[in-house]
Amino acid sequence: MRLLYFLIFILIVHQARAQGLDSPVSWEQGQLPVQVSELENLVANQLISPDDAQLLLRFFERGGTVQNLFQLQGLLQSDLSSIVKSCAFMFAPLPKPKNAHFSWSTTDLRYELQFNSPQFLKDAFGFALLRDTTHLGPAFACQQRLALTHQNWRFAAQLAKDAGEPIWQQQPAVGIDFMSAYVAWDAPNPKIILQKIVAGAYQVQWGQGLQLWSSRGLGKSIDLLQLAKNPLGIKPYQGRDEQRYLQGIAGSLRLADHEILYLASFKHTDFRPTLDTLQEEINFSYTSGLHRTPSEIAKRKQGQEQLYGIGMRRKTNLWQYGTLFLYQQFKARPITDTLLGISLPKTLSFWSVGAYAQATWRQFYFYTEWTTVLSKETRFYSASAFNVAFVYYLAQQLEFGLHVRNYGPYYQAFYANPIGNTTKGANERGCIFQLKWQAQKALVVKMSMEYIEIPHLLNAQQLPKQTNETRILFQYQASKKRNFTAQLSWRNSALQTAQLRSSLAAQIKISNSETIQASAQLSTFISSNNSSQNLELSWEHAPLSSTFRFEFIYGLYQVPPNAPLLYSYPYLLGFGSQTMLLSGIGAYLNGAVKIAFASDWQVGFMFGLKQMLTPSMQQKIQFGVRLVKQF
Repeated sequence: MRLLYFLIFILIVHQARAQGLDSPVSWEQGQLPVQVSELENLVANQLISPDDAQLLLRFFERGGTVQNLFQLQGLLQSDLSSIVKSCAFMFAPLPKPKNAHFSWSTTDLRYELQFNSPQFLKDAFGFALLRDTTHLGPAFACQQRLALTHQNWRFAAQLAKDAGEPIWQQQPAVGIDFMSAYVAWDAPNPKIILQKIVAGAYQVQWGQGLQLWSSRGLGKSIDLLQLAKNPLGIKPYQGRDEQRYLQGIAGSLRLADHEILYLASFKHTDFRPTLDTLQEEINFSYTSGLHRTPSEIAKRKQGQEQLYGIGMRRKTNLWQYGTLFLYQQFKARPITDTLLGISLPKTLSFWSVGAYAQATWRQFYFYTEWTTVLSKETRFYSASAFNVAFVYYLAQQLEFGLHVRNYGPYYQAFYANPIGNTTKGANERGCIFQLKWQAQKALVVKMSMEYIEIPHLLNAQQLPKQTNETRILFQYQASKKRNFTAQLSWRNSALQTAQLRSSLAAQIKISNSETIQASAQLSTFISSNNSSQNLELSWEHAPLSSTFRFEFIYGLYQVPPNAPLLYSYPYLLGFGSQTMLLSGIGAYLNGAVKIAFASDWQVGFMFGLKQMLTPSMQQKIQFGVRLVKQF
């Protein structure tokens, strides 16, 4: 799942900054409850855009909370001055502390079931089940969730299996393929010393992701402000990712103006060969979590992972800083894998220490983090990693930013989410220069240039040692209901031919509930002139207060052999982002329907149809069902 929490810490509000407000704005440090019922009125009064209203609705449906005005700006697309105007409508008074007596009126029980069918193949001979013969389990995916909230307590549990996995795993670990649960308690007011405690499955977001950030990344952006992370600290976990979460006990204390975070995690995880030094991948525990074939099942839960840490941080509306001491250990049971040639147990353990800070002051905004692995055998510099970035507002229409990173050859982590050139993170050096220009009232131009160097590879064929990438983005907002974007990027590396990518997108809001979008992308290898292309159209019917919503996405693609691969990431109502690899020549149709009933039932249907233009005109078909019951 791609983007469940995408709060961006945009701290650009100050009386002396270039985009100054009429008066300074400050908010209390508690949760600010948003009145969802007022969203339609805010859109009608043009206080927020329809896109922002949809973002808010989706965010709070997933259980997110807004801590302050600056987080809200990072979540939405509007500028700060527009948000200030709507604050009186959007925020209700802070809730009073709850009483300790038991009352069912404060209890909420939620059950969710999602089923994705196997893929079916239709050709001239009829329908057939599309199943990999190496997979030992049925080709459907299923997930069940149960969540209970009572006053300041939360409980949740889930069972899940992926397509191709056995329903009941046998050796080496008997049971459902993936199970997780947690119990969490939040303090009723901010004056209590013990603020939060979680037992079971949880995630930790800390700093800028160099040392401990268990959730997956959101990818790189052309805007440095969107690259900046706003750490949420400890949060209970109930996602589908079977690897990137912690299991144990964690919590936070409030001492004066500081937050003390503590964590202890112990879990069985999939076996992976320990990382030799000078490798391209930072994350040690980054695995797919799939257990379908005999080789994948043999590695299931064969490793014992332990993490212990204590951290301290302080946050205000305009700045925050923190430090973390972390111990990480992994032990693997002896297994034999003929593909990897592994037969002996491996052990990896180390301490790491890190510190981060981010703040805004006048026309400046910056964020930085440094961490190092403590080792007697390795030089301090070689085991360290840091990144530092700042944005400067030259004028109301012009700003520029610079980001520098250096991840040493012996730097590694079990759970890191660094700003980098690869999804998994690499021991690399990089520099990003960004320029943002408000050319006209409706036109914004962004330019980004990045240089990446990976000097520590043992095998020169693993990744390009040097890469240059230049991107330019045009955003034109003709009105609140019409938005157009165009992006052009040029990527050149030492081992790969130069690649030119371009994309166009248009979004037209026909009414408050009807949105039509069109996008096109073209990617070309310059030397061979092989190009890939994709055209996508979507129609979304999603009134905020309606019980019936739907979305349809239709696309055409042409990706010849030896041409750049293309991906589509349709976001389907209720089912989230769907990653689709495009290759060959064909078309696809995705759709989702969401129905809410007065009896607190929600029903969702999803289908996907992909047609390949081959002599047999093959079609791949899949559907999904999602049921939610609120008690």
